[in-house]
Parts: sequence; C-alpha cells; structure tokens
Amino acid sequence: MTSQNNIDQDEIDLVALLAQIWQAKRLIILSTLCFMIIGLMVALFSKVTFKSETTFVPQTNEKGGVSSSLSGLAAIAGINLGSADISNQIPPSLYPTILESTSFIKEFLNTTVNFNGDKILIKDYLSLNSSPGIISGLIKGIKAVFPSSEKSDNLDENFIFLDDLEYELSKGLSEKLIVSINEKEGFVSLSMIDTDPIMAAVLNRAAFSLLQSTVINFKIENAKKLFDFVSEQYSEKQIEFEAIQKELALFQDRNKNISTAVFDSERQRLQTKYDLSYALYQELAKQKAQAELQLSKDTPIFSIIKPITPPKEKDAPKRALILVIYTFLGVVLSTGYVLIKKPVKEIVLQINKT
Repeated sequence: MTSQNNIDQDEIDLVALLAQIWQAKRLIILSTLCFMIIGLMVALFSKVTFKSETTFVPQTNEKGGVSSSLSGLAAIAGINLGSADISNQIPPSLYPTILESTSFIKEFLNTTVNFNGDKILIKDYLSLNSSPGIISGLIKGIKAVFPSSEKSDNLDENFIFLDDLEYELSKGLSEKLIVSINEKEGFVSLSMIDTDPIMAAVLNRAAFSLLQSTVINFKIENAKKLFDFVSEQYSEKQIEFEAIQKELALFQDRNKNISTAVFDSERQRLQTKYDLSYALYQELAKQKAQAELQLSKDTPIFSIIKPITPPKEKDAPKRALILVIYTFLGVVLSTGYVLIKKPVKEIVLQINKT
C-alpha cells in the first residue's frame, strides 16, 4: 500500500511539473526563439576557416648504437660500450612537444612563404589575419605598463627569445597548427587551419618541412656523437693492436729455436691477446665506416600517405551544429528557469522569515 502511494505521488509530481512547463510555454518558446536567433547570428558571422592536413609515417625502424658483436668483444676486452647505444630518432610522441618549443615557433614564424605572388614572413601574414589592431594595442600597452620587460643586454646570447609579436601569435598557434598521433596504427597527422585554403596548405607545408628537418638534424647530431665515439675507440684500439702485434713479433724473433712448455704458454697468451685485439680492431673499423655512412645521410625520413593539398571544403563554422546547440541551450535554460523559479522563491522566503 505504501509503495502504491509513492508511485501515485511521483505521478502527481510529474504531472505537476509538466503542467508548470505547459503554463510557461510562451516564455519557453520565446526564449528558445531568442537563442535560435543568437545561434543563427553566430553561425552566419563566424569566420570561415579551412584545414589542410597531411598524414605520414615516421621511419623509426633504424636503430643507432654499436652492434651486438662489437659490444660482446668490447665486454671481453673490458670496455663498456653501453653509452654508445644512442637512439638516432625522435619518437613521434614528442612531435607535439617540438611544435610547442620556442625554437620551433620562432623558426616557423620567421619562415618566408609566397602570399599573392610576394614573399612574406609567416608572422607578418598571421598578424594581418589576426586583428592586427588588437595585437599592436596589446603590445603597446604591455610596453607602456612594463617598460622593463625588454631583454637585458646581459642575458646569454644562446637563449632563444620571442619578440612581442611572435609571443602574441604563439598563443593562438597551437589552435591552428595541430599534430595528432595514432600510436596503434603508427601514423601521424599534421594539420593547419587558416581563413585561406591556399595559405592553409602553404603554412602546413612549411610546418611539415620544419618538423622533418628538426627530426633529421637530431638524427644527424646523434650519428655524429656515435661517429666521434667509435672513432676515438678505433684510434685507441689501433695503437693497442699495433703494440701487441709488435710485442708478439719480438717474442717470436727472440725465441726462434726454443721449444719449451713455458715458451708455448707465453706464445699462446700473446697470440690470444693478439687475436682478441685484432677482432675488436676489425669490428671497430667496420663500425667507424657504418657511422660515417650514417652521418652522411640527409634524406627525408617521413613516408607520406596523404600529401598536402589546399582543402576544397570549409572546416568551420559548422552552422547547422551551432544552430542546434543554441536551440537546445535555449530550451534547457528556459525550462530550468521555469522549474526552479518557484522553489527558489520559497527558499528565499523561508530564509527571510528566519
């Protein structure tokens, strides 16, 4: 019986709520229409943007470092080559970090591209399409309020600085230049959003080239470290091998007519030492040649799946979606206002009485 009363009470409350909404239908409809008009205005006057996208696969199968055979021989000889196992690739998971780095942003913004037949810096183009009046006003205001924000002459020249315009443009660059990584499938997508479809492709191509050159330079830098290390070990082992070779030759010359157990034992010791040194010397020579060959490589390491092309269709705004969102928002807010108006008034009255 009690359960039935609870069900009846719930039904009564639901009917009361529906009745309350029905009584305020005029307010709800008018509010929804207002939100629809606002959504329509936002959809119509939002800036049209285009997205140029490229998809590529980084070639990360190559591995740096010395071979396992060299490592084994070096271990027997008492040499630790673990530090030479240097990875010669930047993992794709770090690509977003590269795009956010100050060095990349500065170099990208100071890259020259073609715009309407003229050469122009990317930062100058972006400033033309990013409300330059607002940006310049912000820059002047910052300089006026904080005149000491200029870089000091005492700062290290090796630091990389963004000037005021570059700093302002960098804030919105992360929303325009986007890299996404599909770790499961192993491909990377790089996209650039701009109001001009041609410039979206041009800027995306500049960003792609800069990203690729950054990865290649890192690869070459690590190959140079490996080459220097192997060259140093090669020179040391060459001297050591020549010394052992000379020692063995002198021992044999001094003991041509001697045949004793002590002689055989010493000759065997020197021969083993010579063989081990020669094997390590030969392996180091091979590794030096391989490292030198790796150092000379300067080829693209991205296999492009989807090339960069100017987009045909706009990326934003999605006008239908904007209109639906604003309409839904109008219905929800107006209905919520109708439902909570009476309880809120009662709570306020109770608070005032107390």
